[in-house]
Amino acid sequence: MWFMYVLSWAAMVIQICFITLSIAAGLYYLAELVEEYTVITARIIKYMIWATTGVYVGLLLFESMPISMTGIGLLTNVLYGLVLKSFPYFELTSPVFLSAIVFIVINHYMAFSYFASVWHPFNEVNEDHDVVTNYFRKNSKRIGLLSFLKTAQDTILPQRVKKGY
Repeated sequence: MWFMYVLSWAAMVIQICFITLSIAAGLYYLAELVEEYTVITARIIKYMIWATTGVYVGLLLFESMPISMTGIGLLTNVLYGLVLKSFPYFELTSPVFLSAIVFIVINHYMAFSYFASVWHPFNEVNEDHDVVTNYFRKNSKRIGLLSFLKTAQDTILPQRVKKGY
């Protein structure tokens, strides 16, 4: 039985390597798309910020989420909008960008603290009704990921160069 045990660990390591390569290839492709279509990307990010702001307002009005957590989320969206004004060019050391990072970390900490102290049932039948997963998937991750992808400059992404012989 030891052979199957070792074989399963080896298979898991190989699967993790393939998953990592797949994620890297997907991020590279997204970075290329963001670099190529900056106007469309800015428009998509703007609409995502508006949609996320609408979700936060809905959480404030209709749910019993803490006002501080949703307020920090709204403030983070305002900062994302300010960062978007100079899109596709923004500096990683600008005060607006750094404060957006600080506020998203604070928002995540407050959300983790809230969901750790207030029990929400996990719906195993339909994942779309899982409160915790939806909060992080729909409110926190998408805009930050697109902003992260835009930080890849032209000099970072590899280029294909035709050889002229």
